[in-house]
Amino acid sequence: MSAPFAQSVAGRVQKIEVSPLRTAAAKRKYQIRYMSGGNITAAPSEIIVNSMWLPMERLAVKVSGDPSVEASIEEHLPGAKLTQGVSYTASAKVVITHKQPAAAAAASGAAAVAAPKLVTVTIMAK
Repeated sequence: MSAPFAQSVAGRVQKIEVSPLRTAAAKRKYQIRYMSGGNITAAPSEIIVNSMWLPMERLAVKVSGDPSVEASIEEHLPGAKLTQGVSYTASAKVVITHKQPAAAAAASGAAAVAAPKLVTVTIMAK
């Protein structure tokens, strides 16, 4: 079983916390804190959650620290058996999108640069 991992982060990671693998599924928690801001917020953050850690249908995602951030569970990545004894299980992809300040971009005629904000993403059981 694999714990969740961030395959891309729209900012500088400050802290990652993961409950131990032996924790009951209903109490598992993955939390990442990062500073968003600047022109990097145009790219999303993506977190892969293995179905053995917590199945996609039981995932709950909470984001705090920036009201312009939206989280969604966008994909179910199927598992596969590669060879005898070598396989991987299905996963879900959690995508955190940072919305650019449109009014500021329109006023300046250029892409807006967002002020840095501490964003916290928590993934847990529903």
